[in-house]
Amino acid sequence: MAGSDKATTEKHYDCVKLGDEMFLVTYLASSGWTLTSVLDFDTGVVISVASNDKQVVVQHGTFDIVGTHAVSDNFEAWAGH
Repeated sequence: MAGSDKATTEKHYDCVKLGDEMFLVTYLASSGWTLTSVLDFDTGVVISVASNDKQVVVQHGTFDIVGTHAVSDNFEAWAGH
């Protein structure tokens, strides 16, 4: 899967709360790729699916919270876009 070093800001996205500390975020990039990720703030696990008209790629990983604010409260405020 080839990517670009050029940074972009995507304007179209959506976020759904799946549980107390679990969210799904999805967006369509200008490159034609769609990225959908489930973030579990209890465990720090993220599972993502990237796809376009030719490929589907599944990624598993972890993430860390940076800062001291309540994660789900801030994420819900952002997700309410």
